[in-house]
Amino acid sequence: MRRRVWLTMQILIQTLIDGLLMGGIYGIASVGLSIIFGTIKIVNFAHGEWIMVGMYATYFVWSFTGGIDPFVGLIITIPIMFFFGLIVFFLTIRPILYGKGNDSAFIFSTVGTSLLLQNLALLFCSANYLAIKTPYTGKAFQLLGISVSVPRIYACITAVALSFVLTLFLSKSYLGKAIRAAAQDRDTATLMGIKHEKVFIITMGIGAITAGVAGTALMPFFYVFPTVGVSFSLISFVVAIIGGLGNLKGAFICGLILGVTEALGTHYIASDAGLLVAFALLIVVLIFRPQGLWPQSTMRRGG
Repeated sequence: MRRRVWLTMQILIQTLIDGLLMGGIYGIASVGLSIIFGTIKIVNFAHGEWIMVGMYATYFVWSFTGGIDPFVGLIITIPIMFFFGLIVFFLTIRPILYGKGNDSAFIFSTVGTSLLLQNLALLFCSANYLAIKTPYTGKAFQLLGISVSVPRIYACITAVALSFVLTLFLSKSYLGKAIRAAAQDRDTATLMGIKHEKVFIITMGIGAITAGVAGTALMPFFYVFPTVGVSFSLISFVVAIIGGLGNLKGAFICGLILGVTEALGTHYIASDAGLLVAFALLIVVLIFRPQGLWPQSTMRRGG
């Protein structure tokens, strides 16, 4: 009887750990979506494809450098993703932002960007599933009969570290305070000498960096293909909405919650029930708390 209870507890703890480790990646992926919405007031429907670009960037950096560790390769991947965010801003967002476009134009622009990136990936990278191999790929350590994936630990640690650095940047640095000021009141921030276009450019770069880091964190135990971003787009939107669009802390915490919820659903209901449970959670939140669990934007509070 005791052995059966212990085995049941082991399975539950194993599921919770797996969910938390994956939830860290969901959290950092959703932070990029939230910071762009909180500052520029744009919902980026191409966010999943940004993660896909980060995964491909990680793969090619690993390939061209002879197998550099993907987390060390962030030294190269992060600048690539930052400039990628800038290019997207100048080509697809800025013309609408300072033209006569409306909110619908932003939707069509970001959806079009999503389709364009998918097809460019298919054209230049083929439809093959690509993966990288590191010394710790597939490795796990045992603790009281519980298996903990080494790549997922590294991924979650990286996600937590980036979230902490981003929070400090937004709350302590001059540029971070300028981003929060522009998010709170663009006109007043402009009167105070803050150039909101510069703020928007930096924000798009930061959003792309977080997507790229999420892609890097996934590569040691996942694979990349042209439409891989679709599922991550859905997850990122669910997390961002539940956390309260524009709230970075809420997005990260809800990423952890969603990771655990998905893991529990997959294990205790059915192998393909993870997303079902996640969307059920979204529906419950929208019914009882449509503003999200943390409705006050971090971009406005700075915490």
